[in-house]
Amino acid sequence: MAAAATSTPVGAATNWAAAPPGAAGGADGRAAFQTMRAALEASFAKHSGKPFIGRLRVSPDGAAAPSWLTYADVGARVRLLAACLDLLASDAEVAAAAAAASTSTHRRRRRPFVAISGPNAVEWLVADFAASGCFLPSVGMHPEWDADRLRRVLTT
Repeated sequence: MAAAATSTPVGAATNWAAAPPGAAGGADGRAAFQTMRAALEASFAKHSGKPFIGRLRVSPDGAAAPSWLTYADVGARVRLLAACLDLLASDAEVAAAAAAASTSTHRRRRRPFVAISGPNAVEWLVADFAASGCFLPSVGMHPEWDADRLRRVLTT
């Protein structure tokens, strides 16, 4: 009988960098993970030296050549950004609690989230993985949206 999987919320960089929680076997024999962080960490570890995502680099003479990041490279970037997001989310929660305590009206407290804007790139993927690993929802923002549209999305 397989051991039950455990899950630890990411609260600090050390939690993200720690070994992923154990995985229980599913009915089909494959591992079943309880968190996105655990699934990502398992992939980063299992395939560490393999190519994960690439970029097409074009030289000044017009020749194109792929440049690959390995699972380990992407994992390191995700962990670094996740550590920063953990700090920002903690600061946002403290600020929200202080603001709520200073007002007499009961407003619904907004949960921190990550807005991601930019063209399709490695950095977009890293930001989305880091956000999901920190239990922060991510919101895609089209880079060509005007200020009014951005404000509406960010405030509703």
